[in-house]
Amino acid sequence: MARKEWFGLNRAVLVLTVAFSLVFLAFSVTSAVTYSKINLAQEQIVMENEKRVAEILPNGTLFIGFSVRIVNPSEYVIHVASISWYSEVLNGTSAIPLASNYTTENLGVTIAASASTDLAFGWFIVGDLFEQLKGFINYSDSKGVVYTLLTAPYAHSFEFRGWLDDFKHDYLRENYLNGLVTVDLRYTYGLGET
Repeated sequence: MARKEWFGLNRAVLVLTVAFSLVFLAFSVTSAVTYSKINLAQEQIVMENEKRVAEILPNGTLFIGFSVRIVNPSEYVIHVASISWYSEVLNGTSAIPLASNYTTENLGVTIAASASTDLAFGWFIVGDLFEQLKGFINYSDSKGVVYTLLTAPYAHSFEFRGWLDDFKHDYLRENYLNGLVTVDLRYTYGLGET
């Protein structure tokens, strides 16, 4: 009788082990497929049509700006974590800060799956800042470097950060997991990179 119970117990353990193994295998395959799709999506999401603008308006005000298109051909919605744009004029070893724009995720901005979004930023340069910029142009001219308000060495820095679908993670000890679902696009011009 003891032998029969032992055989029945082993059979139950075997059945449970096989069942748990199959469930674990199914979850592993699903996880691997999702991971591959997310990696592919991160490679496909790009910036296009980066444009830098410097123009003098009819009233004499200088307008500087930057625009870009974020292209999301993936099947995932991008939830925007932050968008930032910064512009300055390089003045030798220092810089004249001109414009900055920063937004965070509390705006609830998303980019739909298989869609693109155009972003545009702009700043009017007036008052003391405008006079400082003209002073830089005049000083450069006295040193033999000719600039105008349209050709000054404007530098631009842009960063777009978001996460894919509902995969946002806020792990404290496993911070690397945040990177698995993060979209991080950067653009710089005039700062040694383009």
